[in-house]
Amino acid sequence: MVTQAWRWYNDHLRMLLTLSLIAAVPTIVLQLTLVLTHAPLSITNESLGFVISYGVGYALWSIFNYFWVVLGTIAMYQFIREPAGTITAWARFLAARGQLVNYFGTMIVYGLIIMGGTLLLIIPGIIWAVMFSLAPLVAIFENTSISDALKRSRELTRGHWFDVFGRGLLMGLTVVAISILAGLAFGIIGGMFGGAGTVVNEYFDLLGPIINVFLAPAPLIMTYLIYAQLSKQT
Repeated sequence: MVTQAWRWYNDHLRMLLTLSLIAAVPTIVLQLTLVLTHAPLSITNESLGFVISYGVGYALWSIFNYFWVVLGTIAMYQFIREPAGTITAWARFLAARGQLVNYFGTMIVYGLIIMGGTLLLIIPGIIWAVMFSLAPLVAIFENTSISDALKRSRELTRGHWFDVFGRGLLMGLTVVAISILAGLAFGIIGGMFGGAGTVVNEYFDLLGPIINVFLAPAPLIMTYLIYAQLSKQT
């Protein structure tokens, strides 16, 4: 399935990267702003009012950024399921708004379940994380309530827990490994041009969100392929 996911990624690279880039725009803008203003170090000598305003603005932008990324995730999932057609990336992104509440609500409940399971000596959290991992996709594609999405995910993963866990772990480790290697490479290059705290090195920090543009679609493709396969069997 990893090979299938990689092939799908290559075959639809342009649209996937366009959607991923749109989703990353607020993150890149925020990172660029921090680099250009040398924040948060530059605000240490400012007035209390300015610091508070900066903190509120940062918080609001972060919230906006989160929901923007969620829209991008939904848009990519919908494209992965139905790649045919002449719909533009922006139109797909806007169309994702119709699933925002359902997807976001399911993700919140899913996160709370994992948190609750983790508090119970971690193992239940891992079990439930895999068991309910397909609930967000069910919420999008089957247009169900949150409770029905969780039940459906449990039904889909029943008897396939280790398969879902193994594939998810493999994809996660692959993405993390690529991120670490890229980070080390750019860190070494940045160090050659002045080291930590220099202007050049700060601009290298922008590469993180840009690298993520290329990596973000991969686990989504893998998760959808797992969902599609199990849906046919159940």
